[in-house]
Amino acid sequence: MNALAGLRRIPLAVPIGSVMQRISLAWFADLGSVLGTVANSARVNELTILDLYRLQVPLNILSQETTYPLDLRASRPVIHHILGMINYVLNEQDAQQQRQKLDFQRWNIWTEASKLETLLNAELTVQPVYHLWPIRAYDREILVATGENVFSEDARKEFNEEEIYNLREAGKCLAFQIPTAAAFHMFRAVESLIRRYYEVVVGTLPKPKMRNWGVYIKALRDCGADKKIISILEQIKDLHRNPVIHPEERLKNEEALSLIGILDSAVTALLADMKERREKTSSSLPLPAVINGPTTSPDFAAYGVLADQEKKSS
Repeated sequence: MNALAGLRRIPLAVPIGSVMQRISLAWFADLGSVLGTVANSARVNELTILDLYRLQVPLNILSQETTYPLDLRASRPVIHHILGMINYVLNEQDAQQQRQKLDFQRWNIWTEASKLETLLNAELTVQPVYHLWPIRAYDREILVATGENVFSEDARKEFNEEEIYNLREAGKCLAFQIPTAAAFHMFRAVESLIRRYYEVVVGTLPKPKMRNWGVYIKALRDCGADKKIISILEQIKDLHRNPVIHPEERLKNEEALSLIGILDSAVTALLADMKERREKTSSSLPLPAVINGPTTSPDFAAYGVLADQEKKSS
């Protein structure tokens, strides 16, 4: 039977997004239990091969400085020393020889495990580990990793790369309660969408010097954009976006969270009108000319000739 069978395997960290990991407190509780067993002087003569396997697993993980960059400068040399002694025992294939090596190393392992227990208690106490407070009913991991998920699934399908980037940055800011920055990123995402809507309604993209919500709204109104969309964009511009631009304005987290509902209504309306206008445009396009020929089968050669002639004339 595998000596590791039945051991509880808890990951130390789970990736959240591309730059963050969720640390497992249960993992450290397990480590404390295993290390405490090995470092217990009352049972040093009862140390077993299974104890070594149980300690080897978490120590191998803690030794990976690049994967788990915990600041364990005093503990890591001791960790590597203990792993060397454990590997010396466990790498022995013969069971009797393995037990003899364990008898030879048990006091050394106990000494180093006791030292490591003291060092880890000191170094883990000062690790920069933080707790995020709940943000209304929002899942904190979703805010940190995929902030665009605060919008509907239909809207997410239409977001481009720039909009997703800004919404993910906004989600991180909301999770860590940096509300003014969250608002900036949300407004940037919506402005990107307005520019795409502008192209559909007006027929061209706004010029670089015209990157101004007031200019966008005026051109959209002049070109017959939906009145409800114009109204909500003006409300966002006057009551929310423009005030935040001023350096003396600081949003509270609740205010930034409230923006989600307002912007979601604007995004939903923009995307719906864009889709409707595109469908009308595509349905109004002329159908391709039908080539007269035998009724038995289409003349595919004729299609190819005409296509070649059109390419040459263009």
